[in-house]
Formats: sequence, C-alpha cells, structure tokens
Amino acid sequence: MTSTKETAAACVYLGIDITDRYADSCREMDVCGLEIGDSGLIPHFWTWSWGASEVLDVTALLPEISYAKAVMLDGPQGLARVGCRIRTSERSLAAAGKTGDKRPPLSQPYGGFVASSLDLFAAFHAAGLFHPSSQHHQLQEVYPAAIWTRLARGLPNKRRRDGRQARVAILRTLGVGVPDGPNHDELDACAAALLAAAADGHIQGLRVAAVGDPVWWDNDAACLREGQILIPEVDAAVFTELQSVVAPWIAAPEKRTLRAVRSASTALRGAGELSVVARPSLDGATREDRAAQLFELLASQLVAGRPTLCTYKAAVDVVLGYEKYTPAYGSMLLKLATWTGAIQVDSLGEIRLDTFLVNQKHRPGDGHWDSATYTAAEWDRAFSGASVIE
Repeated sequence: MTSTKETAAACVYLGIDITDRYADSCREMDVCGLEIGDSGLIPHFWTWSWGASEVLDVTALLPEISYAKAVMLDGPQGLARVGCRIRTSERSLAAAGKTGDKRPPLSQPYGGFVASSLDLFAAFHAAGLFHPSSQHHQLQEVYPAAIWTRLARGLPNKRRRDGRQARVAILRTLGVGVPDGPNHDELDACAAALLAAAADGHIQGLRVAAVGDPVWWDNDAACLREGQILIPEVDAAVFTELQSVVAPWIAAPEKRTLRAVRSASTALRGAGELSVVARPSLDGATREDRAAQLFELLASQLVAGRPTLCTYKAAVDVVLGYEKYTPAYGSMLLKLATWTGAIQVDSLGEIRLDTFLVNQKHRPGDGHWDSATYTAAEWDRAFSGASVIE
C-alpha cells in the first residue's frame, strides 16, 4: 500500500474513507488528517492506495498512523460472532453494510467493501498496530451516516451540492476549517477525523460513545470478530446550533411533485409493471427485531437494484402479527420505523423503514414528506419499476 501524503503538517487525527479493493474500477481511499492550529483544526487531504498485491503491506502507512492520536476507519473490523448474520453494532445502527460470521462473497451487496475492510484491519493487526486485548485502541471504527444524522437532522443527499455545502457548514461550526469544494468521500473522511478529535476531548460539546461488542481474536478461525462502532453524542445546545446552521439547505417537501408522481405511479400499476412478491418470513423474537429485519431486507434489495415496497397491511402482518390492518397498527409501525434507525443510500440520502411502507395506492402517506430528507420526485425515481409486498 502507498500514501500520497506530501504535507509535513502534524496530523494528530485521521479519518479514512475505505473503498472496495475488489471492484473492477478500484479507487483510492480518501484520507483526512486534522492538524491543531491556533484558531481551530486544519484539515489536510490525501489518499491511500491498495496496491496490486493480494497480501496487504501497510508499512508505508505506519509513520502517519504512529504519529496520530486516533485513527477512524469507516469499515468493519471483524466478522460477526459464530452463528450470527450481522454484528451487534451494525444491527443497532441499521448499517447499510452487513458483516456475517464468514467472509462475504464479492457478489453480495457491499461484499467487496466488507472484505476490503476486513483485509485492512487484519493487516494492521499483523503489523502490531491493532491489539484486540487492549482496552484503548488507536484504530477505531466509525459509520459516517451515523455521524451525520446525529450532528443534524434532515440533511440533503451527500452527493448533491446542497448536501455537501450543509456538511461543510457543520464541520466549520465545530471548528474544522474545511475549504470549499471537497467531494462527499472527503467529507466522510473529515467527519471520521472529527470523531477522532472528539474522542480525544478536542471538540467542545461533542463526545463519543461505543455501540456493539468489543473486537476480539478468534483463535479457532484465526480472524478478528465483532468490533464497536463509535458515534457522536452531541450536547443539546450544540445540536440546536448545528440544526440552525443547516436550515438553509433543508428544502420543504415538493407537494406538487407528489401529486404528479401519484398519477404516474397509478398508471404504471394499471399497466401491470408493479409486480407482487410474497410476504417474507421474519423470525425475530420481538416486534423491534422483526421491524429491523424487514428494514434490512428492503434496504438491501434497494441497494442491489431490486427496489421493493411493502404495504402497511403486509407489514402489520409480518412485523406485528395481526392479519387485519387498522390506523392504530399503522401508528405502531411508524414508531418502530424510528426505532430501526436510518441509513444513507446514494439515490435518496437518509432512509428508514417508513421509506418503504406504502398505502393501497402504493404511495407513502401524505405525512411522510414532512420529515423525509428526499423529495417525492427522488422517491419516485428510486422506486421506479419496484415490486411490492402485499
């Protein structure tokens, strides 16, 4: 592996946006290093390259990592516990990528990314930089979507210009002198570095908490397992300030577009282009578990290019266990949708379980758009040609 870091700046906090080393068009990883300046934190950006060898050699990265007080990487440290299909941390945060108890096939959604991150942490472990027996790790895991959604609500999609501008405004408010023009991967790396600074007590009003089970070494399988994800805890006054800062970029729902899209969606259904699929069998012990399973299923289908919706009636059956739908049961589902958390997807930005729940007209309810971070037009594009669970 190689690094393009040229600056001699003393970067004490690092954030890394991990990429898929197995992808046909493998790209470099974006790295953000934060230097402590007189008036705040100064960000520097460079990249890490995977290299051509199957076995990762992290020697070239050691000077950067050794100098840093904290290094945050946005990928899984280890596999799930034996017999589990997802790590505790990922389930708690409704993470888009899921790490099972075995290395995922590269054909699986996020399979190459998960495998790449496992490779990287394994290489750090082999180099003596990552000791599961230690209670204080210099290298930690973060999930950028869980960072942004806790810093401010309703942020536009990070791939949109207004989404990037809002994120820059957040970072500047928290004392990071971000220049104009960084791409969304650089901003994710900068958010990870911000959390590294917060973990060191350097960001006023921002602390960190660990979600999930600590990482450990599985002697039988010779691999790392589980691993906690660090998330920010924001003081109320700071959160209020950040929400005020991003207010100019949070657009109102497009009601007129919603009505036009309804007509188009109904026409598509009449043409027979909206196929019906069977209701899934969810084995969660509680309603919360089953709601999380349904969200995981629908989100993975969307990411895989097979968008699937679920009627309220079907969700009441498979999640709550009631054959008949009532408005009260619908309200229960919406509360569960909040419990399952949110994830970021490229086409919509932040989504929750209620993103996929639709009425008999195969549309979200009118009240859905009051809190959605995407417009009705964006929702329609994302679910064009979708299947529906009825």
